[in-house]
Amino acid sequence: MRKKQITNFSGKVTRGSGDGTKIGFPTANILPNIDISGLKYGVYACDIYIEKKPYKGVAHYGPRAVFGETKPQFEVHILDFSRDIYERTVKVILGEFIRETIKFNSMEELRIQIINDINFIGGR
Repeated sequence: MRKKQITNFSGKVTRGSGDGTKIGFPTANILPNIDISGLKYGVYACDIYIEKKPYKGVAHYGPRAVFGETKPQFEVHILDFSRDIYERTVKVILGEFIRETIKFNSMEELRIQIINDINFIGGR
């Protein structure tokens, strides 16, 4: 039996380490309400619904290798958004797969790639 492709889910926004904010790209760390372990590691365009209002975002699912982490997590940089949404439930609709996860050698390499990912989806 073929596994159903994950295209959307809801989840609670939890506190992360703040690393995204330190390089200028804060992320909402989302604890999904379903098992997303079958989702391909990488970066996706997405829509994220906060209080039923849609925002564009760039999502990453997988280990954050540049930070030395091995456990996968799901996080979204929400374009044109800066409110505190900790502990709120959001809905994520995945769009186009942009690229696979990359192990960057520096925070600057990661920052440049995030800019490229945002530009890819037509943001900023």
